[in-house]
Amino acid sequence: MAKFIDISFDGSDVRVVNLLQLKQKMVVDSVAAKLSSVMTRLQNLIKAKVSGGKVSTGKLADSVTDPVVSTDGANIEASISYGKGVSYAQAVEEGIPGGYVIYPLKKEGTKGFFDSAGRWKTSHGKAAIVRTGKNALRFYSGKLGKEVFADYVFHDPVTGRHYVRDSVSEMREEIINAVREGLAEVLENR
Repeated sequence: MAKFIDISFDGSDVRVVNLLQLKQKMVVDSVAAKLSSVMTRLQNLIKAKVSGGKVSTGKLADSVTDPVVSTDGANIEASISYGKGVSYAQAVEEGIPGGYVIYPLKKEGTKGFFDSAGRWKTSHGKAAIVRTGKNALRFYSGKLGKEVFADYVFHDPVTGRHYVRDSVSEMREEIINAVREGLAEVLENR
């Protein structure tokens, strides 16, 4: 999972460090509670971006799971999972810069593409099984205005939508402010 924001405290003020050590559990609990609320808003923003602002029941929008805020001693980790069980999630988020080839396949779920270096890639790491003989792709070409049969099709590069990265960037200040508020809540109530 990509790490988008990392916040740490270097502890140059001895009084603050001592206070944080004394109230570590309270600080961690307070910051975690503030982050939990912000992460739910982040989840909703990501889902809205994925679905184009509409209420979506699509697989990709449904793959944006409820946020998890966990603590381990002085560490707090807040995360949202996305794309689990959706083979094209990474391609939608990051794009496919080199384009890809689409072949008809014997087995569903072994779709693949050529990356920018010309290597065959699949969404789940398995080799694609390419059909031969009578099997072909069939689709309607708006450009040609007719139904087309082909052994393979080269798809142009796909531009990434960056729905997760952009959502985190939009909420970066709100996430940092949640950490500040959690700290302030404990430190101001000495």
